[in-house]
Amino acid sequence: DSVRNVAYDMVTERYQLSKIHAQFTTGGGDLMRLNGLVQSAINVWKLAVVTVRANDLRDRILHADEQEGMRYMEQLVELKKLLSALSKASGERVVVPRHYR
Repeated sequence: DSVRNVAYDMVTERYQLSKIHAQFTTGGGDLMRLNGLVQSAINVWKLAVVTVRANDLRDRILHADEQEGMRYMEQLVELKKLLSALSKASGERVVVPRHYR
């Protein structure tokens, strides 16, 4: 009997949680947020890909002749515009893993 009481105490909540918490713990909370989470993950992935491409162009500029360097710089300007738009879409608090930079 005491084991049953101890087990019951361990699995039951001691305090009643607010209605807001109950709203997010139901199965629909994560499903409703899934679209936003997927879109955010895609934006972060795009941001990482464009960042890698921009870093590659910077390296190419260093080793290119004058004409190629100008062409690479024009491409880099376009990538910077794209990076700016993706950063705005991703939000200010996005942390991209260091190996993508």
